[in-house]
Amino acid sequence: MSKVHVRHIKAALVRDFDQLIDMSDYAKASDEQREKVFCKRALAAFALQRFADVDQVQAASCVVDGSNDNGIDAIYLDQAN
Repeated sequence: MSKVHVRHIKAALVRDFDQLIDMSDYAKASDEQREKVFCKRALAAFALQRFADVDQVQAASCVVDGSNDNGIDAIYLDQAN
């Protein structure tokens, strides 16, 4: 994947999830660290949006990323299915 592709993906994640992903636990982190964590969380929300067929707000609310989560970044439970 080229750097151009990565920039386009990052721009789409920022456009779609910038005000929706909770970053309060990284308020005092460096800009570089905040950007890295945001992209990881936004990508998890994007995956939920696409595969669970939920809107951006609901997908972002399912992000549960933390420091001791064993790699789990989001959880969604489909009550109807």
